[in-house]
Amino acid sequence: VELKLTPEQQEKILEVLRKHRNDFEETFRNLGEARRKLEDTLSRDNATEADVREAHKAVAAAQEDLAVLRMKIRREIMPILTEQQRAMVQSWLAERGAMPFGRKHPRTP
Repeated sequence: VELKLTPEQQEKILEVLRKHRNDFEETFRNLGEARRKLEDTLSRDNATEADVREAHKAVAAAQEDLAVLRMKIRREIMPILTEQQRAMVQSWLAERGAMPFGRKHPRTP
């Protein structure tokens, strides 16, 4: 998607991203650790169902934190864009199942 941001828009968006940089790093680090712990749990011969459920809950919580952070950043960035740019972003997100940097999920009608 070519948004054709003005230099002022680019700077404002960079400010938002810089403001949340540490939050993103921490959130991704927590998600990575939670996923590793889940994989470690799944690979243990003596893992119980409760162990797996507990490890999976940690992954889900980290994914939830990431989703909330992405929503916060989006709420800060979208007002910087023009109406036309916002429409382009909305269309782009819809094509990707609302996952701008992740997997494309099929939409159900």
